[in-house]
Amino acid sequence: MPLTPADVHNVQFKKPSIGKRGYDEDEVDAFLDKVEAELTRLIELHNDAGGTAGPGIAAAPAQPSAVDAADAPTHAARLLTIAQETADKLTTEAQDRSEQLLAEAQAKADTLVTEAQAKADTTDAETQAKVQATLGDLDQQRAKLERTIAELREYEKEYRTRLKAWIHEQLGELDAVGTREQASNGEDADEAGALADADVSAANGGVTAR
Repeated sequence: MPLTPADVHNVQFKKPSIGKRGYDEDEVDAFLDKVEAELTRLIELHNDAGGTAGPGIAAAPAQPSAVDAADAPTHAARLLTIAQETADKLTTEAQDRSEQLLAEAQAKADTLVTEAQAKADTTDAETQAKVQATLGDLDQQRAKLERTIAELREYEKEYRTRLKAWIHEQLGELDAVGTREQASNGEDADEAGALADADVSAANGGVTAR
């Protein structure tokens, strides 16, 4: 099918799928405008030279042209150069954009890793601080218990000493009471014996007088 400037003007490209790279629509349209203009000019030059359209190129209506037909190859070469430059530019821009996106993604990943590491370090520090605080509380409680135990042991020692002294005191008093009772009983016995002897003596004296 012959290619005409109208075909170039009306051509439409499908937009790339989401996530796939594509060329900038404005730059593609600008490039097609240049192709359309150059193609129209080449056809006009060819028609002015009295020739027919080549294979695949439809003849355009004859219009006056100030460009000589001999310049057609030069314009064709220029058209190819423009096309190549535009393609190279689009490729370079696409590559630059790809590298930029890759660099941004890498930077974002590095930032996320750094933030995650910082958060982990902060969490570790907080956990360590809590552990140290708990250990400090336990040490204080242990010291308090040790003081209480020492006080109880001292109290027990003192209580035992006092109890022992009290027991000895009570035993001493019991011994003293027993001694006093024995002495009292002895005195009573002596007195009773003396009285008995006196009675006997008196009785014997009465018998002698008779």
